[in-house]
Amino acid sequence: MSTKIHEFGFSEVALNEVRDTRHCKNWPVAYLLNNKREIYIGETTDMSRRAWQHFQNPERKRLKEMRVIDDDTFNKSAIQDLEAFLIENFAADGKFTLQNGNRGLRQHNYYQRKLYTDNFKDIWKQLQSIGLAEHSLQTIRNSDIFKYSPYKSLSDDQERTLNSLLSDLYEDFRTEKDSTYIVRGGAGTGKSVLAIYLIKLLCDADRFDEVIAAEEPERNKILDGIHKNAKNLKIGFVVPMISFNKTMKKVFKGVDGLSADLILMPNEVAKSKEKYDLLLVDESHRLRRRMNLANYKTHDENNAKFGLGKDGTELDWILKQSHHQIFFYDNNQSVRPTDVQSKRFEQLNIKKQYFLTTQQRCLGGGQYTKYIKSIFSNTPPAKRIDFKNYDLRLYDNPNKMINEIRSLDKEWSLCRNIAGFAWPWISRKNRDKADITLDGKQYTWNTTNKDWINQSNSVNEIGCIYTTQGYDLNYAGIIIGKDLGYDKETGKLIIRRSEYRDMNGKRGINDDELYEFILNVYKTICTRGMRGTFIYACDPDLRDYLSKFIDKI
Repeated sequence: MSTKIHEFGFSEVALNEVRDTRHCKNWPVAYLLNNKREIYIGETTDMSRRAWQHFQNPERKRLKEMRVIDDDTFNKSAIQDLEAFLIENFAADGKFTLQNGNRGLRQHNYYQRKLYTDNFKDIWKQLQSIGLAEHSLQTIRNSDIFKYSPYKSLSDDQERTLNSLLSDLYEDFRTEKDSTYIVRGGAGTGKSVLAIYLIKLLCDADRFDEVIAAEEPERNKILDGIHKNAKNLKIGFVVPMISFNKTMKKVFKGVDGLSADLILMPNEVAKSKEKYDLLLVDESHRLRRRMNLANYKTHDENNAKFGLGKDGTELDWILKQSHHQIFFYDNNQSVRPTDVQSKRFEQLNIKKQYFLTTQQRCLGGGQYTKYIKSIFSNTPPAKRIDFKNYDLRLYDNPNKMINEIRSLDKEWSLCRNIAGFAWPWISRKNRDKADITLDGKQYTWNTTNKDWINQSNSVNEIGCIYTTQGYDLNYAGIIIGKDLGYDKETGKLIIRRSEYRDMNGKRGINDDELYEFILNVYKTICTRGMRGTFIYACDPDLRDYLSKFIDKI
């Protein structure tokens, strides 16, 4: 391919020059408009006409430079894909604020797509060389703002769910009827991405763009209708886990049209003086009930405010404080008795449920996540599966595995070691003491529970479930403690209550309930790695069991 980037000014004189340039009329191209702080990215088959349209827009008129990306081999599908690629990566690069909304981004296949997408990487390097792009694609792809950006091309089931939710919300607002929705999906199916995409759409609904509106009349009609029927729409995004909540605040702060104030803890929802029009709740399975809490006083005060009595939950606060709710939920990721029980979600007056099934995170696809669920159950896989595009390994030597993860972190970044809660947290009170000893080597638990994944020293620590749930890693090293074992006589997985060190994770529940929580912990942390998962089990019988399904190193 011979892709070229042509540079023009963005003025009346320059637009006349564009009109006479090859490929700027009746040919598919992508383009960038920018000043020192802002950028707008688009695609068109008539650059001359589109440039004039933008020049009439006051927001665009602030932009001073124009680049047109053309190639003799470009077609309409390729430039739509290139536009989505550029928007997604510029949004996370951080050099510019995007003027783009997130309407109209699509995920689709076309003839020789890999040839074009490989070329996109070279285009990015060209943009870096002329000073438009700042970071490498690998650095961008490892950033939280990329992973949780609202500028994503949605999968088919995400797109169907989005369109249905928008239509239903429009009807709810029009008829002034309160409503509750649940979006179910396993780890890596894109629940958080869909939630953030929807919030951005709603926050941008009154930022009218004639060019995009003409291409998406039905969706724009719905979005405009929602805002007309709920003026000054009050929206919140509830993220109940402290670590992930802080990460989401950082992401929203960096996106034009969003703000960190949109990210809420359940307690902030309860304290709000005004009722919300719409609350979206990510990781809803981690909403808490009144059990094994660190702070009962605040929980009881909020329950009293709503007349709920001692049985009130954070789920109840959200229902009381909003007219419409969308819960993003996976009961397989409930890992503590503090979590609101699944039967409570089943009792909700749900208008509609949606299901996300397409695996967005893991290169092993949905087959891998199903395989892990089956391994950590008493109905193991009928046969071994070898994953060509995913690195799944079982180790006999834990220190070798930990060092391998550290080495991979130097190459890929975002490679972390994680363990089940099978060792006491000694370093919490004495930083000079180690927590975990494995074959003579000593390690400490994570030294912070806020955004631990992104801390510089986290690769030298061992993370727990509560600092990793909701996050993506490139490679994950999983240490299975003696809280989980295998009984060769019965052929069943077993738990050891005395080896499970999370006091609030086992107080007040029986062994059957604890069994499910411990299995959920390991199923959850074994689906963090996008490129690979390495596993070491402290119980030798459990290692033998796992070796039936995973290659041993």
